[in-house]
Amino acid sequence: SWQDFVDLRRAIDIGTLYVLIGRGPKKEELGRLRAALQNLEKAVSAKKLDVQKITEADCVFHNEIISLTENPQLKTLSEYINRITVPSREKTTEIVIANGEIDKYVHLHQELYQIVCEGNREAIEQAVLNHYVFWEKTNQV
Repeated sequence: SWQDFVDLRRAIDIGTLYVLIGRGPKKEELGRLRAALQNLEKAVSAKKLDVQKITEADCVFHNEIISLTENPQLKTLSEYINRITVPSREKTTEIVIANGEIDKYVHLHQELYQIVCEGNREAIEQAVLNHYVFWEKTNQV
């Protein structure tokens, strides 16, 4: 079911953040994650919002988090899940834009970035749960 994919991706994201914070990302790695976040911020601040560019920037941001774990199994599993979920993520982005909630969408990504930078393990689960609000609402049909 669709909810199974949401649950799987949520579990992977929570675990990935624990792994990443546990290994203590280096300053230059945080710079790469910051660049991915800035790319997303740029995509959502364009005069004409492009759903595919925003979704692509979202995927790059999440892939960067996974890449920073240096865990090839996490990377392989996440790439597979990303391929399967891109169409629904594009649909979600369309709805977020239509509802005027793009600022909240970006804020949720900024929150994940801050958690990684601060090594704030206590905030991981709630941030990931918050991150999936739009995606779950969109795909409950």
